Amino acid sequence: MKLRLFGCCWFALAALLATATAAVSVTVESLPDHTLRFVVLETMRDLVRHRPATRRYEFTTPMSHIVRADQIRSYHARYQGADGMWLTHREPSCGYILLSHPLHPRRVEFRLLENWEVSVVVPMTINGKHRVKVRHP
Repeated sequence: MKLRLFGCCWFALAALLATATAAVSVTVESLPDHTLRFVVLETMRDLVRHRPATRRYEFTTPMSHIVRADQIRSYHARYQGADGMWLTHREPSCGYILLSHPLHPRRVEFRLLENWEVSVVVPMTINGKHRVKVRHP
C-alpha cells in the first residue's frame, strides 16, 4: 500500500513538472548586412492560475560563432501571461551567445543577464539549461 502511494506521488510530481516546463523555439535568420536576426519564443504554463504565458525576444547580432552581450542590437522583449504584460528594449548587460555554426546553427546556448534595475541583475531565462534547438525560416 505504501509503495503504491509512493508511486502515485511520484507520478503526480512528474505530471506537474511536465505541465510547468517551458517549450522554447529559436529562429535564426542571416541578413544581407552580415548580421543574424534572432527570434526566441518561450511558452510556459502559469503554475498558480494554470494559464499559458509567453515570452518573445527579438534582437540582431553580428554573424559570429560567439556573440558578446555588448554586440546585441535592436533588443526587444515581450511577456504576456495571467499576471499581465510587459515590454522592454533594455539590452542584456553581460554574457554571451554561443552558436554551433553562425550560418546554420543546430544548437544555440544563451548565457545572458538582463539589468532590470541599477542594483538588480536578473538572468534571462530561455530554458532551464540555456540550450535550445533552432528552427530555420
